Amino acid sequence: MLILRLLASLTVVLASLVGTSISAAAEVPPGCKSVVRIDKDHKVTTEIVCPDDEAQGDGLSATRRVCMWGDKELPCKSAQGTWYSPEQCYIDPVDPPLDFSDPNWQGHTDGRLYYCRVTGVATGTPYIIWFADAVPPPDPESLARRAIAQMQLRPITIGIVPNDDPDSVGLVGMPIWLWAANPGDQTIGPISRSVSEGGFTVTATAKVDRIRWSLGDGGVKTCNGPGTPYKLSYGITESPTCGYRFDSQGEFTVTARSDWIVNWTGIGETGSFRVYLTQNTQVVIGELNVLTVKERG
Repeated sequence: MLILRLLASLTVVLASLVGTSISAAAEVPPGCKSVVRIDKDHKVTTEIVCPDDEAQGDGLSATRRVCMWGDKELPCKSAQGTWYSPEQCYIDPVDPPLDFSDPNWQGHTDGRLYYCRVTGVATGTPYIIWFADAVPPPDPESLARRAIAQMQLRPITIGIVPNDDPDSVGLVGMPIWLWAANPGDQTIGPISRSVSEGGFTVTATAKVDRIRWSLGDGGVKTCNGPGTPYKLSYGITESPTCGYRFDSQGEFTVTARSDWIVNWTGIGETGSFRVYLTQNTQVVIGELNVLTVKERG
């Protein structure tokens, strides 16, 4: 199959190669390592593993969450309770519950009472606040993740030359173009959504921070932005934004991992986490061998 596909496009490729210098590069990025794996069918594959690979495949990864007391950053949860920015204190349910005759109920017979402990004050009796809802204020990060679910984020559709068409074949050392063929709010961003619960609102904004391309031959290319779509008029040139060169022939699985960064704010807190979405396709890379025939004379 590989030979037939090569023969089908070799004439076109030869015509385009005149005057083009070819170099090969399948580098391991700094700080990363090349891992060789052998499956049960004795097929050998090479994978580049990098320190920033917090998630393999699709998923979510928490990164940072910030709570503020004035201009001072402090833990969002502590032994004193959960930080509640509207009152600038850590709250914790009053247990055992107080009788409704207690003045802290303010005449109410519903809702719930919480201790409110001012940060830095380790001694003394905390004051008590009343919440109309029997459940505590929602966790803002949970609301942010619900906002992400509403966005219906999708992996990119891979744009690549050569593509997975049976008649599309690349050559060792030739420039490969990589791009997102369907850029939009749900595939590249930015996109924002808000979620409310119990009178509290959290707004999350997501956008693709980078696209990490695994080329199937052990090489990895990390690109910022969606890349540049290829046009036939460009000929055999390097992509100005995201490209690659194979240094060996074969059929390779190319995987594009979109690394989203989500920033959220609400209920007096801010935070961020990453979302990873992947897509893959197949490409065929051949090797051009030039045969020189000497004339008899």
